[in-house]
Amino acid sequence: MPDSPAPAQQSSSDGAPALRVETWIDLACPWSYIGLSNLLAAVQRFSEERPENRVLLGLRSYELNPDADDADARSAAQHLADIKGITVSQAQTELERVTVAAADAGLDFHFDVLQQSNTGLAHELLHAARLDHREREVALALFHAHFSEGRHIGRLETLEEIAGEQGLDVASISRELTTHSHTGEVQADERRAAELGISSVPFFLFNDRFGASGAQPVEALLEVLHEVLHEVQTRVGADAR
Repeated sequence: MPDSPAPAQQSSSDGAPALRVETWIDLACPWSYIGLSNLLAAVQRFSEERPENRVLLGLRSYELNPDADDADARSAAQHLADIKGITVSQAQTELERVTVAAADAGLDFHFDVLQQSNTGLAHELLHAARLDHREREVALALFHAHFSEGRHIGRLETLEEIAGEQGLDVASISRELTTHSHTGEVQADERRAAELGISSVPFFLFNDRFGASGAQPVEALLEVLHEVLHEVQTRVGADAR
């Protein structure tokens, strides 16, 4: 994925400062889905309040479990219980809490049908979609497929289906995924995450200067956008003097 994120909205004034937000996500992380949804809602509100300022969004890959087994048939509750060393009942309670948080963000989670998936190939699809400026739509489609529909996003055939549903050239996508054309880009994102000290996702980086981790509420992300804009305007004003 190139260093310059794709524009979220065209600016009505080319001279107005633009803000950049890079977001590290894992496609099997529920909080990444919630966090990205909240960010998009915050950006929409910010753009309505400050239409003269562009917000540039970029998605970055982060695999929480690069060794995940695509053949893992455990339920979401059993998987979580095994990871955390808790009972299945306790894990189910945690998943119910996540489901409520997702609903608050307008998302519909169904952990009962979720299939454990290695996300490496799905992240490659995300980078392939970047070439068509469709990475955001594809990311949301992958999240929805995994958490709401119970589709296996670690399988090539599922990724081809999602690519087609998002209007991408399926034959081209299939070649790129089969030859792992975008593995290097996924690894580059993860190396940068390591350089920044990122150890969990979602992680938001604003204008290469301000970081925020976790599925932040819409209001909190909106506040950060305004704070970053103020900082940029102050710096630009100081440079002009």
